[in-house]
Amino acid sequence: MKKVHELVGQRFGKLTVVKEVPRKDRKHVRWLCLCDCGRSVEPTTDNLRSGNTKSCGCSRAKHGYCQNGELTREYGIYARAKERAKAKGMPFDLKPEDIVIPEFCPVLTDIKLNKHTKERQFDSPSIDKLIPSLGYVKSNICIISWRANEIKRDASLEELVKVTNWVKSQVEEKDNAKS
Repeated sequence: MKKVHELVGQRFGKLTVVKEVPRKDRKHVRWLCLCDCGRSVEPTTDNLRSGNTKSCGCSRAKHGYCQNGELTREYGIYARAKERAKAKGMPFDLKPEDIVIPEFCPVLTDIKLNKHTKERQFDSPSIDKLIPSLGYVKSNICIISWRANEIKRDASLEELVKVTNWVKSQVEEKDNAKS
């Protein structure tokens, strides 16, 4: 078994390593670290050494990205969009403050967006790229409901128009049959 390097007392960004934490799994060594702000976190050795974890997240709180120790929904949407853009090699020029969740979905206007649920639901806020090939750029995104984004996801504008026209004709046909 590989000997774990002693990190107690070392600083990584705003974190000071206090002690090794008993392992919950056999893969990763975790360390109890005290942040300069007074909170504690338990990052892995790899995250400390690589610089992926430099604080408890208090800097995000200072900028309004955290509330009550939790990342805001807006910041979560921003961070996931940034990850997807990087993974797919898409343009990305957003800042966290560019993500503004409206009260109601601008597409399905009867859906009140729910910022507080952790699970993806029809009323969850979702980032939409108006023209997917342009990527996540400020002029090309909108926050809409998960349901609206799901409807739009794989369809082209022409396909959406065809579906809309077909549904409209079917409803009109049934209405005329009733008369």
